[in-house]
Amino acid sequence: MNEILLTYLVLAITSALAFLSYCIPRMQSNVFILICSWVLFALFYAAGTMFNQEQQMRALISTVGQIDFYALVVDGMLCYLLYAGCLHVDIDSFFEKMKIILTLAIGTTMCSFFVTAYAIHGLLELLGIHYPMVTCFLYAAIIAPTDPVAVLALLKNLDLSKLLYAKIASESLLNDGVGVVLFVSVLKFKDVVQIDRSMLFDMVGFFLYEGLGGFFLGLSLAFLMLRYALPDRAANEHLKVTNRDIFLLMALLNFGYLFARLLHVSPPLVAVGAGLYTSYTVQHMTQANRSAVYVFWDTIDEILNYVLFFIVGFQVVFVDISQHYLIAMSLAVLVNFLVRVVSVSLPLLSIRVGYRQNTTLYKILVIGGLKGGLSLALALSVPRDFPGFDLIFDMTYAVVAFTVIVQGLSIERYLKVLQSRRVEDTVVI
Repeated sequence: MNEILLTYLVLAITSALAFLSYCIPRMQSNVFILICSWVLFALFYAAGTMFNQEQQMRALISTVGQIDFYALVVDGMLCYLLYAGCLHVDIDSFFEKMKIILTLAIGTTMCSFFVTAYAIHGLLELLGIHYPMVTCFLYAAIIAPTDPVAVLALLKNLDLSKLLYAKIASESLLNDGVGVVLFVSVLKFKDVVQIDRSMLFDMVGFFLYEGLGGFFLGLSLAFLMLRYALPDRAANEHLKVTNRDIFLLMALLNFGYLFARLLHVSPPLVAVGAGLYTSYTVQHMTQANRSAVYVFWDTIDEILNYVLFFIVGFQVVFVDISQHYLIAMSLAVLVNFLVRVVSVSLPLLSIRVGYRQNTTLYKILVIGGLKGGLSLALALSVPRDFPGFDLIFDMTYAVVAFTVIVQGLSIERYLKVLQSRRVEDTVVI
């Protein structure tokens, strides 16, 4: 199928499904679109089988397989989605709770990375499924961070305080960058047989350069481009946001991506750094000007987000449903949830000595630990000849489906129970 025709087809179906989701009260659009994409694929498959159209079915599967999902998500959509998500983070709340945010973003991801790798390796050995440890480390790097695209899409439907929103959104945005750098690090050093001191320093240096370098590059570019080029809307309410200003923000994001590639730092963290500084600038504008910026970026965010979840649904065609893989997928879902409980608990406990337990934040972080398109994109970027590629993809898809559908639908009901009991966010750090 022609690529342009395929693009129009995906946009047409996604737009129609998004419209339908808005017509259904209290329906989360991303969940609705994901389920509908599964239903559509099942209908296509059933129709092809019923009317002996195997050739057309093979053509459909071939078309889906030709989509470079990693390039589409990581090189195409991700920076836009992260940048748009950062604009809604309250910067005052971010700096007020920076200690807990950084502890969660780094501590939770690293804890989840190591615990998941060893837990999955041990369980697979018990099942008689033998893969090298590096396979489990690679899977852990893919699944350790929460997916900010899925989390931010969920938070938009929840009635949260600015402080609680800032904690959850910032943790997801930052640990995503940590996770991507972890994934790249494991791939880069996957052939290393023995790690000596110099190799360890190389790995840590690579990790810090990719991560911190990307974040501070984004901050620096945003400061240089917005500090003087964007007029002070707060000082003069008669100055209005124009198309010129929107194009400036577009230029900032795209130049950030280009510089990240040239300097070999993490593009997602460049987008996060630039987005947080842009949020600081936008929040000093008048309400009308803020709304103008939000409308533009929220529209881009929703379009890309819905297209992403629709394509995620069609990736189910590559899932292997043989018996031992189904068992491994079920265990992966269980391990992911239990590890999330542990990996959120330990960082919170490390900074909460002497403070009252904040069960609200803890439970929302556990239930809201969603995985999404980014996780699948990383899984599909693993070389096909890598040992355990099929297993990595199948386990990742199972975790993505469970977290988006089950946890994504559960958290809204849980928050309603909390609100009915008048439970408020009470962390004091």
